[in-house]
This record gives sequence, C-alpha cells and structure tokens, in this order.
Amino acid sequence: MEPNDPCSYLLAIWTPGETADSIDPPARRCSFDDPNMICNEETCCYYSSQREADSQIVRGTLLIPTRTAMRGSFPLNGTYFQVNEVFADHDSSLNPIAVPRSWLWNLPRRTVYFGTSIPTIFKGLNT
Repeated sequence: MEPNDPCSYLLAIWTPGETADSIDPPARRCSFDDPNMICNEETCCYYSSQREADSQIVRGTLLIPTRTAMRGSFPLNGTYFQVNEVFADHDSSLNPIAVPRSWLWNLPRRTVYFGTSIPTIFKGLNT
C-alpha cells in the first residue's frame, strides 16, 4: 500500500446468488410449492443463493486504491479520482474470494458507489 493512499485495500462483498455475468440475484426456478421452504435440489439456482445467504462465508472482490494500483504515480495528481477511485482486482472479480463473516464483523464499513456515468459515479456526494 502506498503511504499517501486515503484508504487501505477494500473488499466489495457480492450479493448472495450474484455472478460475474449477472446483476440480479437468481429467480426461483424450481417447482417446489412451499414459499417458506427451499427445495433440496443442489443445482437449483435459488437453493444455492439461499444456502450462500445462510452460510458463515461471504464472497468478495478486492478493491485497490488508485495510488497503490499505479505504484505511487498518477497523472491526475490531487484530483477527485486520485482520492476516491479504486480498481477491482481482476482475479477476484472473476473468482470471488471466500472470507469468513467473523473476520468482517468489527471492521469499519464504507459505502461505495460504482458506475460508468457521471451521475452514478457521483451518487451520494453533497453538492
């Protein structure tokens, strides 16, 4: 980590059922009738999502602060992007790492907004 980075490495936690190819959690696709129960079919997407939500493990992607990612060099030195931008680790984006929930309970939390347009990037900021 670069000493001038405003934050240490971050972990973006994936929503249960989320995959690299989707933005929505999976819909229930099995023929199990009771809405208060989950089916026993291990290949059922809804079942897998529910099982993950109940587990003691979360999946996540590492986020790397700008200065660390650029090894201390950044062309827009002192700008909003140098201070606030993070880069997603490619490997953990494709294959999220498993982290025990107990490791995360007492850590500080931050809200991060992701986007590809100006309104979504600046969402939540005071004007």
